[in-house]
Amino acid sequence: MSDDVTKDMQGGRSFEERVFARFDAMDARFDTLDNRLTALEDKVDKGLMETRPIWEAVQAQPRQLDKKFDLVIKDLYETRVDIKSLDERVTKLETP
Repeated sequence: MSDDVTKDMQGGRSFEERVFARFDAMDARFDTLDNRLTALEDKVDKGLMETRPIWEAVQAQPRQLDKKFDLVIKDLYETRVDIKSLDERVTKLETP
């Protein structure tokens, strides 16, 4: 048997060649992941652009409701003042 069994298993490539081959393989995988990530970011950006008008409309609704509730509260206070005034008038009429 030969003492160079491990040398034959490596295909005759040096350690540096094997390390650089692994780095090349890792670079290829990173490039693939980078492309996939870029595609995913593009999809997310497109989805955000499509839903932005909907989101802005949803955010505007509470402001519109606040304005409407302010009007309702104002009307309620005016009604209470009117009721109090009418109560005073009725009380005066009922008193002999």
